[in-house]
Amino acid sequence: MKHFWVIYSQSSVSLFYKNYSDFNLDPDLVSGFLSALNYFSESELDSQEILSIEMSGLKWVYSYHKEMGLLLVAACEPSADTKVILARLQVIYKMFVEQFNLTPELLNKVIVDQEKYAPFEEILDMLSMQWKQAEKLMSSSGAAHIFDLMLVFQQIYNHFNKIIRKKFHKEDYDNVIDEIGMILKNLKESPEFKENPELSKISFSKHGWSVITLNPMILDEEVLKRTLIMILLHLNNVLKAHMRDYPRFNAYSKGIYKYLIEQFDLLNKLDLVRILLQMFIQ
Repeated sequence: MKHFWVIYSQSSVSLFYKNYSDFNLDPDLVSGFLSALNYFSESELDSQEILSIEMSGLKWVYSYHKEMGLLLVAACEPSADTKVILARLQVIYKMFVEQFNLTPELLNKVIVDQEKYAPFEEILDMLSMQWKQAEKLMSSSGAAHIFDLMLVFQQIYNHFNKIIRKKFHKEDYDNVIDEIGMILKNLKESPEFKENPELSKISFSKHGWSVITLNPMILDEEVLKRTLIMILLHLNNVLKAHMRDYPRFNAYSKGIYKYLIEQFDLLNKLDLVRILLQMFIQ
C-alpha cells in the first residue's frame, strides 16, 4: 500500500490516514473525493459498490462497510491483486473496529477526533511488515500455496460472517457468535494448535475472522489446510443447526457459491474443489 484511509462515510471525514510513499497528499481533501465517488456509485449506478479504480498511476481499492458507515481505501501499485488487497482491508477493518470498540451509534454521536485513532498506526505497520515478508516468499511454490490458502479461506469466512449478520438477530445472533467462538477456543486447546504456535493467531469475533495475518514462513501447508477446513466444517455445521436448508442454500448462492465458481481454477490448484463441493452441497 502507498496510501491508506479509514473514512467515516456519513461526514466524509478521514478518521485515520497513513502514507507509505514519498508523495504527500492532503488526506482530508482526498477522503472527501473518495467518499463522494463511493456515494455516486451507490446512488447513481444501481447500488453497485466500487471495488477498485485506477487513476494517477495507482490502483485505488475500496472496502465499504455499510453497517458501520466506514469506508477503507488503499492506494496501491497498479499491478496489485485487487482480491488480495480486499482481503487485507477486511482484516484491517476488523482490527480497527475492535481496537477502538466502535459501534454505529458511537460513530454517529461522537465528534471526530483524529488523534484518538493515531495509535492504530502501530498495528497497520505490523500488518504491512508481515504482508511484505509474505510477498518476498511468493517466488517459492510452497509459500505461494500457503498464501493462497489463507486468502481463499479468509474470503469464505468473510462470506459466512455476512450471512450471520444478515440472517440472525438479537439473541439468535449472540448465540451463534458464542457458539462459533467456543469452537475456536476448543480448537486452540488441541494438540495441533499447541504443536504449531503460529495457528494461535487465528482469531474470531463478531466482526469476523482473521487468518491472513499468519506468517507463511513458519507454517506447514498440510497442517494449515487441515485446520482451515476443520474451522469451515464447524461453521457450516453451525449454520445447518440454526438454519433450514432452503434459506441456507439461498444465502450460500448469493456469496459463497459465486466465489467458489469465480475461483475454481485456484481451488483446483489447491486441491480443494472436491472437499468444498462435498461440504456445501450436502
